[in-house]
Parts: sequence; C-alpha cells; structure tokens
Amino acid sequence: MRLIRLCKMAKVLRMMRTFRFFSELRLMMDCVLGSFANALWCVVFIFFVMFVFSLLIVQSLTDYLQQNVSDGELTIDTGDIMRYYGTVRRCVLTLFQSTTAGMDWQDSFVILQESTTFGSVTFLLFICLFTISVWNIVTSTFVEQALKLAQPDLDTLVLEKRMKDMSEAKSLLEMFSSTERQNERSINHDEFLRMTRDNHFRSCMAARGIDIKDVEAFFRMLASANDGDSVDLKMLADACVRMKGVATSIDLQSLGFETRVMGHKQEHSIK
Repeated sequence: MRLIRLCKMAKVLRMMRTFRFFSELRLMMDCVLGSFANALWCVVFIFFVMFVFSLLIVQSLTDYLQQNVSDGELTIDTGDIMRYYGTVRRCVLTLFQSTTAGMDWQDSFVILQESTTFGSVTFLLFICLFTISVWNIVTSTFVEQALKLAQPDLDTLVLEKRMKDMSEAKSLLEMFSSTERQNERSINHDEFLRMTRDNHFRSCMAARGIDIKDVEAFFRMLASANDGDSVDLKMLADACVRMKGVATSIDLQSLGFETRVMGHKQEHSIK
C-alpha cells in the first residue's frame, strides 16, 4: 500500500510540473529536495564546531573542579555547572541553545565567568565565531545551492520563450488592428507603409527590438507568400516577432536554400 501511495504521489508531482500555476511551488520543492545533502553536511559542520568548543570548555571546568573542590574554594554551585556543562553532550546542547535563541547565552556565560577564565574566553570566542562566520558560511552555501537549482530547465525555457512570443504577437496584432480598421483581418501595401511612417509605431517596434530595414521588401515577401496584394494581420504579427534579434547561421542557410530553390523554379519556367 505504501508503494502504491508513493507512486500516486509521484504521479501528482509530475502533473503539477506541467501546470504553470505551480511553477513557484515546484521551484521551492526542487530547492528543498536538491539542498538536502547540502543541509546534511552543514549540520555535520555545525556539530563539529560545537563539539570542539565543548571539549575545550568541559576540560577547563574539569580542571577548575579538580583544583577547588578539595580546597573548598568553589565560587559557584556545582549543580549549575553540571546542568549546563556536566558532559560534552550537555555542553553541545548549551552552545546550540545559546546560538539559536533557545536560551539567553548570558545565563550560561555567568557560570564560566565565575569559574574559569579560559572557559569564559572560549565561550565568547565561540559566540563571535559562530555568529559572524559559521552562520554566514552556512547561509551562503544554501543560497548558492538554491541559485543553482533555481536555474530553469530546457522545458521551462522553451515554454517561457513560446509564451513570450505569443504575448508579443498578440500585442502586435492589437497594434496593427487600429480603431478604424478593427473589423479587417488583412492590411495592404499602402496601409502598411503609412503605418510604418508613424513615429509612435516605429518607437513601439524599436522598444520590442524589431527593426525592419527595408519595409518594401519585407511586405512584398509576405504578400508573395500570401498570394495577393494584402497580408493577413496574424501572419504579419508572427513575421515581426521572428524579425527580432540577429540572423543566425541556420537562418542564413535557410535563406540560401530558398534562394536556390527559387532559382531552379525560374529556370524550369523559362525552359
């Protein structure tokens, strides 16, 4: 039954991955699961630091008790010493509580201050080192790991690129469909030239990174593909979106191939 439940949970998680609404939740879950090993090593590092300082503090208190119990010169109750620093394990717990707001570290420091100078100095050094250095190291490690895991995968990049292109094409389609011609679905040569001469239109296109160098050639190319003197507005918007950026090598190769095909067609038509 447990195996079936785990399989159902995995299926639900895969379904959540496909929904854009759960993208932030999926990102947080990926960060938590991906940083599990990192968290384990951080706990080991924190425990090691506390263990080393606990050994020093317990050893200093042991020497203090051995020297002063027989002479009857104790300046502090041994019950307080045993409660906070009776064993290395208790000392580790005391240091952990002192750095995580589990207790006021002044309460545990007073015992060391009245008993052993070396122990009190070691305790203060631990507080400073842990607060300034260790916590920052652990935090930076988690942040670095989270930033690595937060990088979008290939599927997310493809989806975001597709959504962005669709949004820009829709925005361009709305811009091409002016109030005077909102019921028309195509645009002719003169209307397109008049539109491209408008300063506001050119500014909007430049803001989107679309720069049409030769308006005449651009419109003739679309009109020839549409087999007419007008161009469908949706086709024009999609073509403008593809005009963004610089030409890549595959674009140049496709252009050369299409040119050769057109040349062969013209040769056959002449013959």
